[in-house]
Amino acid sequence: MTRFRRAATIAAATSVVLLGSAAAASAQTLSLRDAHHDVWKTTDAGQTFTAAPQANRADVTKVRARYTRKNLVITQHFTKLDKVGSGDVYTIALRTNAHLRRLVFVQAVNVNWAGHAWMDNARKKPVACTVGEHISYARNTVRVSVPATCLKSPRWVQFTAFDLHIVSSTLFYGDNPMNTQAEPKAWSPRLHKG
Repeated sequence: MTRFRRAATIAAATSVVLLGSAAAASAQTLSLRDAHHDVWKTTDAGQTFTAAPQANRADVTKVRARYTRKNLVITQHFTKLDKVGSGDVYTIALRTNAHLRRLVFVQAVNVNWAGHAWMDNARKKPVACTVGEHISYARNTVRVSVPATCLKSPRWVQFTAFDLHIVSSTLFYGDNPMNTQAEPKAWSPRLHKG
């Protein structure tokens, strides 16, 4: 009962719904809901941000993460994904109980809207790992799959994210599923390996 109370307190305090259960021992899943119309605009490469509630291209509405013995899968849902502008960059930062940090990127640009994913370490050096990605423009989702072995199979993992829609070389729209601010200031609750 103490675990349930603690999980309920954490969920209420962070507006997170934990979907994992004791019966589903194969994975832990969590969902984060993000406010609509909390998109930010920058025209100086991220030096300053201005609220842009009318923008919907980078607007994250929900994130679902699932961590199994095999992989970590994070799916972000958006108000609208289109093959317009110069492209999109989806960034997910990861950290583990073993103090491992990784950055996962998915880049979809006007010459390859299907996207390309890769992973860097904390020093921004490439990590030899096959990261899967799937962008569904029909469902307005971006899914990233990271093999657990690429994270050294940790007991738990946390994530944060930031997504950017590139209109031109001087106009960008961004959002994150962690809060309503321009940049994420917090990590997700811990996802324990199932």
